[in-house]
Amino acid sequence: MVLSAVLIIFERRAWSVGVLRSLGVVAVPDLSGHWEGTLTPIESATAGDEEYKSGDEVEIELKIRQTWRRIVIQLETEDSISESLGASFVTDKIDPKIHYYYENTPKPGTSQTMSPHRGSAELTVINQGELRGRYYTGPDRQSYGEIRLQKKRKASLMSRILSK
Repeated sequence: MVLSAVLIIFERRAWSVGVLRSLGVVAVPDLSGHWEGTLTPIESATAGDEEYKSGDEVEIELKIRQTWRRIVIQLETEDSISESLGASFVTDKIDPKIHYYYENTPKPGTSQTMSPHRGSAELTVINQGELRGRYYTGPDRQSYGEIRLQKKRKASLMSRILSK
């Protein structure tokens, strides 16, 4: 019973305490929260797609919910939403990396060239406040590009109360 309680507490929050990371007990970075940035296609997403050509930056939002054993990643653009299907960390490098596999669903009313697809992304964690990497789509879209994200700082409770 006590062991179960300790495991639950560790699973949900204790693993992300900085002291455990400093002591080397935990190597997995805590990426929970809201991230904002850009996605830059290097190849056109689809042969007649006028919206996403090579070099065009697309504004993105990334939401991450994470515990010790689970992580869910949701990336949203103006035209679509991607949800992670699985993820893993590589922590034996100087800068940890997260690899994840996703399924993308276009929002209603988007371009006819947008279609549901799967892909993967590899992001490097830089100073806990920045993610940089690449994404790759499956054979039906055959595109790839760069992702750059900054962690959005949460406003303090007091500043949220004062802004109302």
